[in-house]
Amino acid sequence: MPIPKSPPIRTYHDENLYAPEYRTMVALEQSIGRRPEFETNENHVTAIRIENVDIPTLPDSFGLLIGLKELFVVSSNLQSLPESFGNLCNLDSLHLSDNQLNALPESFGNLQALIVLYLDSNQLAELPESFGNLSSLSELCLDSNPLKFLPESFGNLRSLRELLLRHTSITSLSNSFGNLSLLRKFFLTGSQLTSFPESFGNLEFLSELFMSDNQVTSLPASIINLDKLETLDLRNNPLTTIPEEVENWIEDLKACKHGWVLR
Repeated sequence: MPIPKSPPIRTYHDENLYAPEYRTMVALEQSIGRRPEFETNENHVTAIRIENVDIPTLPDSFGLLIGLKELFVVSSNLQSLPESFGNLCNLDSLHLSDNQLNALPESFGNLQALIVLYLDSNQLAELPESFGNLSSLSELCLDSNPLKFLPESFGNLRSLRELLLRHTSITSLSNSFGNLSLLRKFFLTGSQLTSFPESFGNLEFLSELFMSDNQVTSLPASIINLDKLETLDLRNNPLTTIPEEVENWIEDLKACKHGWVLR
């Protein structure tokens, strides 16, 4: 599904020493052109951008912004989200890159209109089980987080097309990962992955797979079912056990006109 281009949004760069709560309100006012009332549901605010403003949290009343479609809070020392965040039922684009988030509220899974989500460069060690309820999610970036595993519900993200998990601490993927049937691009470089689940071969639309700089020792036989794969990067992995049919498949991919293999 094509994502419509966002209208221009004012960006506020903070250079003062106000209290965190006041800085939050000032930043919101600068972004939307007025101070939000935060007394009843707010339908008119559709886009907010906050950048380089020291705001450790958002007010509990933030969940009243039910008309919000796009939210950018980037490089702002954000450490937590209120439980009311899950009330943002129309939010379709969320960028919280380069903050200090160490957890997401369980209500996060209520954001079922969400299409694009960037949570890179935070402190997330795990995701809530409700994360798998993000049924519209198409593009997800979790780069540079200390994630060690993905919740079992992750396989329910049936709309996911692009997944970035670079520079994490993930060691394995659950068998439910193979349910991501629309996944086209998968990046899990510079992590701790040791193996693929057998269900990995179910990713029938996968065209780009970047897995360099991990700890992978073997490849599942099912990987030869990835008929649409064009790019395979397995560099800097201690691969020791590769079935003959997989070796043949890799050679065929190398010989393919559009194939690109690095190992």
